[in-house]
Amino acid sequence: MTPGGIVVFVGPDRPRKLERVMALRHEIPVDLLDRHELDATQVSAAELSKLIRAHPAASPRRLIVIDEAHRLDASCLKALDDHAPLLEQMACVVLLVDVDLAPTHPLAARLSQWPVERFASSPSSAEESEGASARPEFAMLHAIARRDAVAAVAALHEALQRGSDVTELLRVLAWQLQRWLTVHASREAGLSHEQIAAQAGLRPWQMERTMREVAGRTSESLRRALERCWELEVAAKSGRGPVLRVGLESLLLELCRPSASGSTAARPVAA
Repeated sequence: MTPGGIVVFVGPDRPRKLERVMALRHEIPVDLLDRHELDATQVSAAELSKLIRAHPAASPRRLIVIDEAHRLDASCLKALDDHAPLLEQMACVVLLVDVDLAPTHPLAARLSQWPVERFASSPSSAEESEGASARPEFAMLHAIARRDAVAAVAALHEALQRGSDVTELLRVLAWQLQRWLTVHASREAGLSHEQIAAQAGLRPWQMERTMREVAGRTSESLRRALERCWELEVAAKSGRGPVLRVGLESLLLELCRPSASGSTAARPVAA
């Protein structure tokens, strides 16, 4: 039977959850036009309801993936409840939950109503989490990808307190920006999902995450940010530490700004 309705993927093993999402795409199967990825912190109940009610364009069902679903507000959860019968017929909604839900959490009460698949930590994901904790510069990159300005600046300060050199942090940031630019340019050139992954040297789950990270960013904005990294690195050689920290903070805040369009509408997920 074609999967439909709402399913919740719970647990810290994000790579396996994303691989399961990819499997659903083929199982349904879902055309590119009917693949949507939402950020729970940005989508509104009205936008979610509109998407649920829309007929699939070229697939048996739409596939709607909601990241950080534990952060959905009450109105969005109510929209899912109200449209449950329609979802069974027209869409498959995947709620990605990375944290343990407290018994009093609004989403926890619904886990008995919706199918739940649990993804415990795998050795690879545990190592990645441990590395991120030990290396605040990678926590900084992760926060920028989520457009979480507070977490990005906090990670920057932690890295500096641990003795990280500003130049080193700039190079880490430049590496991330260059990878985003490679993926962005390859997508604009019309390369397939698999071709982009091969060109950028990314695994399937890394590709999923990277495509989500570049969504809403433009090649021009990424180039400007990369040029700013180079300018700050040149200035670093003059020893102007405090000024550089302010410049790096400013750059992080710029990278965490919402997309220029300001829209919270669903974005198609790349093939």
